[in-house]
Amino acid sequence: MTPNSNAFDCDVAKLARVRRGIDPSLVQSIVDEGKKTLQEMEEKIARYESERSSINDAMIAAQKAADGIVASANNKSDQKLEETKAKCQSLLDENYAAIQGLEADLEQMSLLKQKFAEDFRSLLVGYTSELDARFPAIATVRRSQPAPQPSPISSETEA
Repeated sequence: MTPNSNAFDCDVAKLARVRRGIDPSLVQSIVDEGKKTLQEMEEKIARYESERSSINDAMIAAQKAADGIVASANNKSDQKLEETKAKCQSLLDENYAAIQGLEADLEQMSLLKQKFAEDFRSLLVGYTSELDARFPAIATVRRSQPAPQPSPISSETEA
């Protein structure tokens, strides 16, 4: 046999020279059957290798597609997160500005309340002085009695 031959590559003529042995036609049919089986096996191996290659290619393509999907999902997630953070910051800024506006309004109202109390007290003192000037007898009685203590103006009395 040569180095490139396989077990079924043999010369049937050499078998025919044997006088007491196996029938050469039987040996030839066995050899032919073996060659046929070997060829079928080689074809199956070639088909399996082709399928394996196709499967490997499909797995690589599927992995690349999965990696792309994951990367895309991560990008969308990061983008959505940044949008949400920006929106939250915007809402916080708006609320902070609104609170500052309300605090300024509260301060303004407090000042207006104080001014109103001072103006009203001035008005009452003015009317009291005018009444004292017109009705001196009442003014004398009023001065002899203890002055009522005014209740302080507070947020509790405003409610």
